[in-house]
Amino acid sequence: MLVEFATFPVDKGPKRSRPIAKVIDLIDKSGLKYQTTAMCTLIEGSWDEVFALIKSAIFCSGKIQPGFIPASWWTTARIFPAR
Repeated sequence: MLVEFATFPVDKGPKRSRPIAKVIDLIDKSGLKYQTTAMCTLIEGSWDEVFALIKSAIFCSGKIQPGFIPASWWTTARIFPAR
């Protein structure tokens, strides 16, 4: 399956480039095929692999700074099932 995944901070505050870099690093180390674009990241793998990675990405972003929680991020995923 192919999933289009996007997540970004929506709260006000300091720059969020470090948490975003942490998410991309996590995706890179997952071993799954992926491609980043200007607006999203495309991830290819099984349902369990892809959504476990997305869940990890959302929660790793919240561990970067004290008081920074994943709820302050907007996340979306579009699913393109294998044909």
